[in-house]
Amino acid sequence: MLTTNEPNVEFTWALGADTFLDLASGKWRRTDEVFELVGHRMVVFKRLFEGTDLGKGKINDGKKYEQDHDKLLRESAEKWSKLDEDGNPTIRIVSIPSLTDASSSTVRKTSDEIKLQELLTDDVLSFVKEKKMYSFSDSNISNEED
Repeated sequence: MLTTNEPNVEFTWALGADTFLDLASGKWRRTDEVFELVGHRMVVFKRLFEGTDLGKGKINDGKKYEQDHDKLLRESAEKWSKLDEDGNPTIRIVSIPSLTDASSSTVRKTSDEIKLQELLTDDVLSFVKEKKMYSFSDSNISNEED
């Protein structure tokens, strides 16, 4: 394990907002242990939706979605954050511009190959299908047939 091999290093985990929310809400196994592993030190990257379909209002209630998402993100960070030796929260939220509407959450949830061709390169889409990842897993395929 990384922390065992490097006991004098304080690791900080960088992750996207959706992944952080899944972790913070307990969707991951052993959530507490994951936070403890990095000493609750995380940098959470939140996309700015300006210029995307959500930010342009092409998605219904885009502004409300963004406000609700931001509120949940802040509340989750406050719940799980500790204070470092200088009194600063150990979980920081950093807003970054979004280059596209693509997100790993979108890729994981859709089996629409036309949509996936817009979001992924041909090699990545082939890999996802070949390895039966996300919506192409055997469990998802059998659920769709029911």
